[in-house]
Amino acid sequence: MDREDKMGLVPYNFEPEYSVEEMNTNSVAEPTSQQAFPTLEEWCDCGNCQQMPSPEECVCCRHAEFVYSNLEDHQCITQIESFDNLILNPDVLALSFIQMMMFKRQRGRAPDQLNSR
Repeated sequence: MDREDKMGLVPYNFEPEYSVEEMNTNSVAEPTSQQAFPTLEEWCDCGNCQQMPSPEECVCCRHAEFVYSNLEDHQCITQIESFDNLILNPDVLALSFIQMMMFKRQRGRAPDQLNSR
């Protein structure tokens, strides 16, 4: 086992990925600050979403298949009775953070205060 394996380091883990075509032509598209940014009205169907800082985060619970199938008669996932206990509880957030770090095989500690607000 080499030193990197012991430390949990993964070389080039956060490097951008390019297609074979981009690498062959050396014409990698530069990121633009003028990306098409959807408005809240364009992507939120439940009425409870907030504008997010990046287009990738603009996802409504009504568009997530695994959530939508469990909404029952509710308009939004936040209206489900167990949402506060299962999602917003600081202990659950801390445990989820630890599980994510273990899954990624990274070391770290949870922030002193975990909450969604």
